[in-house]
Amino acid sequence: MRARVGSTCIKRYGPRYAHQANPDHGVWVAEMIRARADQAERQARLNVEFDRATAAYPGLVAAWEAERASETGRLRRDARRRAAPMLVSSIAACVASVVVAGFFG
Repeated sequence: MRARVGSTCIKRYGPRYAHQANPDHGVWVAEMIRARADQAERQARLNVEFDRATAAYPGLVAAWEAERASETGRLRRDARRRAAPMLVSSIAACVASVVVAGFFG
């Protein structure tokens, strides 16, 4: 009855399974603990980096706005505005030549 090996006992109490320790499970648990520690360390480094970037952001925005308001920034914007139509037309010409070559080639 203790071993639950008879047909009557198995029907009444259910089988008693022999449990064996899985050595791979111990290895897996150790790897999981290391992976979680590595993840926590990496997350801490990333949090510090994010905090630095967040703290520096207002200064970078102020510098960008000052540069944009300066004479140099105005000249750059004007140069970009003049160059944009030329860039679009040159891209259109390149695409057209490729399409025509592909169509007739």
